[in-house]
Amino acid sequence: QDDAEIMFLLASTLTRAAPSLVEEVPELPRLQNEVVKLGFASAHLCDHSIGKMLADPLIFLARDPRLEVYALHVAFGPPSDDDHVRKFLHELLGERSYALSVDVREARKEVISFNLDVLVFPDLGMEIPSYLLAFSRLARVQCAWW
Repeated sequence: QDDAEIMFLLASTLTRAAPSLVEEVPELPRLQNEVVKLGFASAHLCDHSIGKMLADPLIFLARDPRLEVYALHVAFGPPSDDDHVRKFLHELLGERSYALSVDVREARKEVISFNLDVLVFPDLGMEIPSYLLAFSRLARVQCAWW
């Protein structure tokens, strides 16, 4: 069944309740001859099927010298100390494996500060924080995968 009307009503309700979700985001400057900054934002970049599925593509993309890859860990509960995927992403990407604030407004600012060219939400709709982040234009190109 087509749920477009229900999704529209949900989005309308959320933006009326929290207008900051759709606040204007400053224009993102693009410098010449830069590498393409590619970010993945998810609460499941961890020992979860999403994190395990994305590990190989992130390795492949991180090896491309034309790209600067970011793993943006959307806050959705405390990280586990024995989370192998999260540790691996930190080893692979260093400071570009970044834990976003639990506060959605702060997380928006953090994402904007990376000045991303492309932002991918690989599992949009699986949890509320990334769904709320996706209301704002946080990169030049922004897309959902799945």
